[in-house]
Amino acid sequence: MIPRRCCARTGNGSSGRHWPSSWNGRTEWWSKTPFATVTCLTKPAGCRGNAIIPMWSARDCGRPCGMSLGDRRSDHVDSRRGSLVVSGVLVVSRENAQSTGVTPDRAGPAPSASTTTRTQRIFLECTRTRCDGLNTGIQRVVRNLVNQSSPVGRNLGLECTGAWFDPFRGFQPVPNLSPPQSQKNSNTRSGTGVRLVREVLGRAGCLDLSRRAIFELRQWRQATLRHWRHWSRQEIDWQPGDVLLLADQTFAWAFPWRDLDRLRRRGGRVGLVIYDMIPLLYPQFYETETLLSRDRWLRWWQQVREQVDFGITISRAVIDDVRRIDAALPPRASGTDLPLRSFVLGADLDGLDAQQPGPEPDWLETVFGGDGGPTGLMVGTISPRKNHSFTLDACEQVWRSGGDARLAIVGGVGWDSDRLVQRIRKHPELGRRLFWLERVGDQDLAHCYRRAAALVTPSLAEGFNLPIVEALHQRCPVWASDLPVHREVGGTYARYFPLETVDGLVDLWRRAAAGDNPRPRDFHWPDWNQSCQSLLQNVVEMVG
Repeated sequence: MIPRRCCARTGNGSSGRHWPSSWNGRTEWWSKTPFATVTCLTKPAGCRGNAIIPMWSARDCGRPCGMSLGDRRSDHVDSRRGSLVVSGVLVVSRENAQSTGVTPDRAGPAPSASTTTRTQRIFLECTRTRCDGLNTGIQRVVRNLVNQSSPVGRNLGLECTGAWFDPFRGFQPVPNLSPPQSQKNSNTRSGTGVRLVREVLGRAGCLDLSRRAIFELRQWRQATLRHWRHWSRQEIDWQPGDVLLLADQTFAWAFPWRDLDRLRRRGGRVGLVIYDMIPLLYPQFYETETLLSRDRWLRWWQQVREQVDFGITISRAVIDDVRRIDAALPPRASGTDLPLRSFVLGADLDGLDAQQPGPEPDWLETVFGGDGGPTGLMVGTISPRKNHSFTLDACEQVWRSGGDARLAIVGGVGWDSDRLVQRIRKHPELGRRLFWLERVGDQDLAHCYRRAAALVTPSLAEGFNLPIVEALHQRCPVWASDLPVHREVGGTYARYFPLETVDGLVDLWRRAAAGDNPRPRDFHWPDWNQSCQSLLQNVVEMVG
């Protein structure tokens, strides 16, 4: 792509200070096709008015790229044309511009897709998932998409990989993401230490405070190190036609939006995976969690929709939410709506042996066996939005009426949940008819789905709710709150209850105890390989 400014000092043999930021004084930007010519358009102080003209690619010239002009001691001057040739870069004096056929081009157009035959590259941003090592919600989605992207991309004729943002080195490739900590041995010393620290902080009521402090420290570190990043020369070498798909969480205040300009200047595109619009529709669930008010979320969204070229949601319901919010906002600078499409998430668990689970753990019979009544299963981080209190209220109503019911909660402690956690830990039925399993790997989770009477999900708001398809995939019945997105995902295979009172959920528990709780038999849903294929096909069509 032709830069808007391309001045460099040549009299002293060193690179100048007036290179565009994407160059940083180094010729790192070669593509496989020749570049058009351009004359010097600006003349900063100290610039002699010479233009840098890329004449052939690194592959053509056979010389190593990435060196500054000051390193080119053996380059020569073409005395016949009064031009300095620097390893495929022609520096043309302004007075000889006409004789050499160089003409100004202020717009600096990028090469069109038809001028290159190289394989299109798609990078899936996965910074938060790579750094946190969690396995819930967005992290599970990102991990599966990144790990599937390379083989799926090859089948589609694409070159796909993950990419994470290093505050010091910029965007770096990630071939795959290792299994999360929940898939590893939970009895290791490090795992035990983490659980112990979390439990101590939780009992002291300081868990949320410590998480906020860690979040802010990480953002400060990223914002600080990015000022030193121009010293690094190890960033992904963006090429025309590259696509960076922001598949992870981008709401952090220190997210490197300016680094995306470097990709755009080289003819790349930026897309966004939109998981939900809950922060704007239900800000009460996020203000405490992320230290962002609705006004700040709104400013974030307005910035994001200007920065990205397209969006891909995880459900049609999210597209409706985006359109509803955008209708109340000023139009984008382009004057057009943000292009949107949707794809579905995979139903298979991403544990290494989840499809062929090993022996059942000893605790499984205590939780799901015996004559304690049907066991409802809740899967997900404990947080107000997941509405665990609603399910616990329904169980207590069944118990008070003399009915049989059990509840198993699978998930760790989330934000703003101290009161609920204390209610669970001090509950008289804990360990008898109420069970809390904080860390469960995918192998054991598959056992839970197969033994549970139903997955119970009374969420107040969702973008997809992945456990629904995971449960149905394991032939586990689903009882879900009556939300549009739940009906989109669960269809006729799930049973729905209103959230005004617990009576609907209590009735489902009683019907299950009476034997009226059929298991789904013909449920079919895409796995993560097919989900990734749908995502990549959408990306190609939207940038094409």
